[in-house]
This record gives sequence, C-alpha cells and structure tokens, in this order.
Amino acid sequence: MSATRSTSPFGKLVFVLVLLTLLIAPMAAQAGPPLPDYTVNSLSDAADNNAGDNLCATAEGVCTLRAAIEEAEATAGAQTIEFDLPGGAPYEIGLTGALPAINTTITLTGLGQDLLTVRRVSGGNYGIFTVNGTGVFTISGMTLRDGLAPLFGG
Repeated sequence: MSATRSTSPFGKLVFVLVLLTLLIAPMAAQAGPPLPDYTVNSLSDAADNNAGDNLCATAEGVCTLRAAIEEAEATAGAQTIEFDLPGGAPYEIGLTGALPAINTTITLTGLGQDLLTVRRVSGGNYGIFTVNGTGVFTISGMTLRDGLAPLFGG
C-alpha cells in the first residue's frame, strides 16, 4: 500500500512565504550605514538656490559646501555632510566669503587631510568655520587653510 500526500494551495503559499523570509532577512540585516544628509559634489563656492527645501542644489544644480551648510542649518536635527567630488584628488575649495555660522549639530566628513583642502581665497578676513549655539560641530578628513581668527589670535 502506498501513501499519498496531498498538498493544499494554502500549504504551498505558507512554504513560499517562509522561503522568501529566509532569503530576504539576511539582505536586510546587511544594510550599510545611513546615507549622508547632503553630499557635496562641486568645488564651487555658490550658495544654495532655496535653503530650507531639503535639497542641496545651487542655481547650477550642484551641491557645494556652502549650500550643504545652508541646508543643514535650515533643517531641524543633526545633519551629516560628506563629499563625492568629480575628477582626481587632491581637491581644493576656495572660499570667496565667510561660510554660514554653524548653530546646529553637523558632522562634516571630508575625503582625507591630504585629499581635500578648504581655504579662504578672497572676500575679506574671516575664519573657515564659525561655530555658535548649542550644537556640536564634528569635522574630519580635510585641511583648513588661510582662515583668520582675529578674536583669538589663531
């Protein structure tokens, strides 16, 4: 006597759902670190076209360091800014005026101290970054050059 097994459509559906769960769960667990809020993709010093719209974009449609700071300052909560610049390193961002003051929590991560320099090239006497308020400004991976800090002698 041979035994026969009957499989209902419901049983097949449960089997497929369990199989999909086993396949998808490891992929979800391997998700990388969160993406930055703003990614600088231009060496230009242009301002944001519409600060506060959560879109880092100058009139030319690129994201500059200045535009990213303007957006981060206009957005509630801690913000991260990173760099993805075209061409080959080393890179230099030449400032033509003081950057907006930092009044909120911003983490600014450059490409490396030998790969990215931010410097004052014109527009008067000013420091590279001015930090005010109660936020925390964390900066790494870049060289700051030619800024002035007349109140503190450095």
